[in-house]
Amino acid sequence: MEKLTRKSASEALVRQFRTHFWQKQYEDMATTWLEMVEADLSYGQMLELLDLTDRQVPRETTALMLQLLADSLREQKKHAEEYDVLRRQAAVAADDAALARAIAACVQHLYSNVPDIEHLLHKSGVGYGQSLRESLPKLDRYLAFLPGTRVLDVDRGPGRVKKLDLLLDKVTVDFDRGAELVCDLGAAHRILKVCRPDGYYALLDKDRQKLLALAASRPGQVVALLLRDTGRAMSVRELQEALVQVVAGDAWEGFWTRARRELAKNPHVVTRTVPARTLQWEDTPSAKPASKPARAAKRISLDVDASELAGKNRSAVLETYAECATFPERRRFLKALLEARPGDWHDLYAAVFVQGKDGRARAIIEKELAAKHPQQWRALLDETLTGYRQNPEAFLWLVSHCGRLGVGEPKGVVMRILDLLESAGYRPHWSKFRAVLVEADYRLVQSALAEMDEGEAERLLGLVSRARILDGYVADEITQLVASRYPNLSKAADDNVVYTTAQGLEKARNELQQISEKEIPKVAEEIARARAHGDLSENYEYKAAKEKQGRLMVKAKRLRDEVARARTVGPADVDTSEVSVGSRVKLDNGAGNAIEYSILGPWDADPDNGVISYLSPFAQVLIGRKVGDSVEMDGQPFRISAIEPGLP
Repeated sequence: MEKLTRKSASEALVRQFRTHFWQKQYEDMATTWLEMVEADLSYGQMLELLDLTDRQVPRETTALMLQLLADSLREQKKHAEEYDVLRRQAAVAADDAALARAIAACVQHLYSNVPDIEHLLHKSGVGYGQSLRESLPKLDRYLAFLPGTRVLDVDRGPGRVKKLDLLLDKVTVDFDRGAELVCDLGAAHRILKVCRPDGYYALLDKDRQKLLALAASRPGQVVALLLRDTGRAMSVRELQEALVQVVAGDAWEGFWTRARRELAKNPHVVTRTVPARTLQWEDTPSAKPASKPARAAKRISLDVDASELAGKNRSAVLETYAECATFPERRRFLKALLEARPGDWHDLYAAVFVQGKDGRARAIIEKELAAKHPQQWRALLDETLTGYRQNPEAFLWLVSHCGRLGVGEPKGVVMRILDLLESAGYRPHWSKFRAVLVEADYRLVQSALAEMDEGEAERLLGLVSRARILDGYVADEITQLVASRYPNLSKAADDNVVYTTAQGLEKARNELQQISEKEIPKVAEEIARARAHGDLSENYEYKAAKEKQGRLMVKAKRLRDEVARARTVGPADVDTSEVSVGSRVKLDNGAGNAIEYSILGPWDADPDNGVISYLSPFAQVLIGRKVGDSVEMDGQPFRISAIEPGLP
């Protein structure tokens, strides 16, 4: 009965948390989060709720929630989970020395058996004064190649890290076939694949008996572990050669017969037959039927007659196009549309270009429109660039061909890509946009930097730091490209300056004083009164007061740090040649709708009166733009008509 009551209470807290989230009651949501932490909800449930709120709540609220969860996990000595939460916190919180020390302490717990762990932390800079943005990627590189770690090389096969030289940043690897490799840490990351600690090669080293028992009971699982470690497609012969230490030659036929049946049900293992039969592990599972399905009826190819399209309205035409499932069908559709609608085919082609999902079909549209309606084609490209948020697939196609098309400045394209990478709503497209940035040794990023001044490059750094999809090394390499062009930004990125007006700074100081001198002493009195009631284990008033004290202390610390980093902006600091902190921006959509915004500091923000923080997403889009530039707001294109001083 007690377990049932506890479960019901936990479910009620989760519902309450979700309600606060959807109603944007973020302070109440944070309070409920504290109650859930105290109620010992499962780590998986807490992560699920964090993912729900990802990028949709204020960053300081997310950072506070993560800190409270990390503190709880630390008390429970669940250091692996604590480390995961601290890394999440580092991605959203301001660079903070206390957070860096917490990460360093957690790493020491997790790797207490590594003799040089203190030296490794010192070398990475985590907890030793370096910014987390720079030190965490270094830490990841060092931890990936600790002595004893199993690695794979395409040519040399499996091996084991023999030595990690922290002085020279070199890695020594002994391969099972007898070869030795000594290379620098950067090269090791490029050419070696690090095996999972619970993978095939790790078990082969640490618990061969367990691996042999697994081969006898679940042969398919052994093959899956090997495929996951290698990360590449392997033929049956290659699998047999790799498993020779576990499966003897005369036992292979029986082992493989049982393994194949098991692998057929594993959603992570994909079998391919062209050009040769291979198996490969995929991290994202594919759906596999539990039993052999009935043969599906063959789909009838869709043929569209020109006469059918002649009388349809725009919506019906687009619906018919959406029914085309293959490129040949789309090609025939576009040909029929050209014949059936001589008067407006070009407008319908433009609509298909925006809404369609086939790059080859877009190439056909490009050929026809560019040749017969070149002005409309250029306008369509400009609209695609401006409306990148509404039509990300069309924007992706444009980005992939922008060099040939001659549309869009590289710096504008890069900024738009980073904007999409910051928003969870575009998650399905993240990997493709990330590939565009990395392609050809960051060619697009380098072209963008060649067009940027130092202020624009600094804004780019801010967007890169907030794009979580960018692997640590990608963000690090883009940061290095920026720093190589503008060395001053190497230090400026670490300063974490908070720009504000003198009035905003005074407001922040007053709030800090209110919390430090009135609210925290008041809650201390509440704790003392609650403690006097006796048994603290069942004392709700005591727990509530302690939680409130924790929130206030965290908020006071954040404010104190931000005030210390504050830099006031006065009228003389405002450059009206482009949008910057202190600007008053006038926007016009050409249809009589005019909007004005003053861009000031986070403590000056007053959206109801047209004052927004320079840290807000829309302000980040505006900063660096000039009069005449176009931006998008609420799905509508606006033009910057004027930039004026926004300070009295």
